[in-house]
Amino acid sequence: MNKHLEEKANGWIFLSHSSDDYQNVRIIRNYLEDRGFSAIMFYLKCYNPQRKDSDMSKVQKIIKCEINKRNIFVLCDSVNARKSKFVQKEISIVKEKKNTIYVELDLDNFQNNQNDELTKLDIFIKKATLFFSYSCADESKVYPIKEYLHHEDFQILDASSIDIGEHVETAIREQIRIASEKGAVLLFLGHNSFNSQWFWSEKNLALNQNAIIVPILLDDISIEKFPALVHLIYIDASNGFGNKEKELLIHAVDKGE
Repeated sequence: MNKHLEEKANGWIFLSHSSDDYQNVRIIRNYLEDRGFSAIMFYLKCYNPQRKDSDMSKVQKIIKCEINKRNIFVLCDSVNARKSKFVQKEISIVKEKKNTIYVELDLDNFQNNQNDELTKLDIFIKKATLFFSYSCADESKVYPIKEYLHHEDFQILDASSIDIGEHVETAIREQIRIASEKGAVLLFLGHNSFNSQWFWSEKNLALNQNAIIVPILLDDISIEKFPALVHLIYIDASNGFGNKEKELLIHAVDKGE
């Protein structure tokens, strides 16, 4: 069974808009989904201010929860949006939220300058694709780094993102090829690496692809134990993955650097 789109998405986007701008917002949603992002746009049929049974507080709770669960907020600004109580409430919610990418599109400019507005989305669309190579025994050590980069909207590929039924070796070879072209390969080095046949195979594939390789030390171990990598700048996360390590890693893998 294939993974749900939400699990494989490059990022999770809340599209804040007026229902009067629905057609233009659909173009934006489709543009994002074509690039692997999950973009939600509410059309609130359940709420009608003319009906006595409309529960605005319940709807607002759902919207607030969805905004908090998504790491990218795109405001589709327009004359209609500025008149919308829902849009203004959504803006106030996201301003209280930390670590959210905020992008504002001008829908009043959209008809004549559609491309100009869509290029504003490049702030997160152009994030790099990363391949993670590590021993499965080190999964718990790798997880915080994966979560951090995922939250920063990097697309992450590894053995866990392969669908059931796919040929594993072929899929990994293709993942490394994509990461070599669009980002970097992260090699997680530790004591368990020496016993991982997959790690050594993936390392060699990355080297053969001339990929950008970022070694990350998970244990108190010398980079000299990995002769093919000694010439590379590495990140030492053996004592934890703090702000310094995060900054170094972003600098190493972000294509905009």
